Amino acid sequence: MTCEHKPKKIFLIRRLSRTLQVTFLLGVLLSGKIQPVVPVESPNPSNFWDREIREKMILAVNTENPAQQALKTGLNQYRQGTGAALRQATEQLEIALKLWREQGDLTQEATTLQFLGLIHADLGEYQAALNYYRQVLQLVPQLSQPEYWEAPILELSAEVYLKWGEYQKALEAYEKAHSLRKEIGLDSAEAATLNSMGLLYYELGELDRALEYYKQAQLLLQRSENSADRKMTALILNNMGQ
Repeated sequence: MTCEHKPKKIFLIRRLSRTLQVTFLLGVLLSGKIQPVVPVESPNPSNFWDREIREKMILAVNTENPAQQALKTGLNQYRQGTGAALRQATEQLEIALKLWREQGDLTQEATTLQFLGLIHADLGEYQAALNYYRQVLQLVPQLSQPEYWEAPILELSAEVYLKWGEYQKALEAYEKAHSLRKEIGLDSAEAATLNSMGLLYYELGELDRALEYYKQAQLLLQRSENSADRKMTALILNNMGQ
């Protein structure tokens, strides 16, 4: 395994990992249901990175609920990606959060908290991001199908710790997330977590450990016919130097 083009590889792997989390979030948002949407065996997270598809997913929400409207507005601003738009998005999401709490909708409260964490992480406000993620984790036991919430939050927390240079805390979060992914039995999600763990060791310069995790991820995906899984497999093989 070589270290050439390391920044690009890191970006691509992190992007795939985050799409698994954000696609799940948007599924909850658009479902209009109390229960979170359970991911299928081989989700196609790459769709989230198509701008047109993202717009359609967000704009598909059609409701007079003021909390949903605030959330929709905030997500549209989040989609713009500029610093000013991200600030405006946090304001709208805080409004949505207050309203969801008044309505007693724990699922949408957790969804909004997670987006607030994502935005603050993008703004480089890592402590704020972690605080929002911790609030989601506190809600998890009260949510339907909590196993589908905890692992993504732990992985997002691990990303923040990585950016902060807290590698041990990042590893602990990834290890717990991996254990949860394994229990659920979704190969693509578990492979994404293993991939992230390989990335952590890659950044630390422990290439043998990184290769070990990449190989585990590859084994989970090698029989999949899903296009997103094949894309992830190609990235893994690239990182392994094959």
